Amino acid sequence: MGTSPGPNMSPHEIEELIATSVVAVIALGTILPLGNALVKRIAAPKHAAPVLPNAADAERIERMERSIDAIAVEVERIAESQRFMTKVLAPADQTETKKNLPRSAGPT
Repeated sequence: MGTSPGPNMSPHEIEELIATSVVAVIALGTILPLGNALVKRIAAPKHAAPVLPNAADAERIERMERSIDAIAVEVERIAESQRFMTKVLAPADQTETKKNLPRSAGPT
């Protein structure tokens, strides 16, 4: 009753050897990648604290905010101009119908 396969092994012993080999391969195929990932995660450097923007960056962001606000005002002026031109150029019967429609709310 040896563990090496050969002509003296019974079919039951061969089945046990195959089952054990399959379980070992599946276990190693599962445990090794998980262990590798765990080791990499432990060995990985910790994330550094977020870097605060310096004065030059803060000034640049402030200028961008002012520019975006100015663009928003200009877009609103264009939209108001377009509404006015549509109202002026619309025929009289359509103007009466449009007066009854609710107007969308403007910026607050």
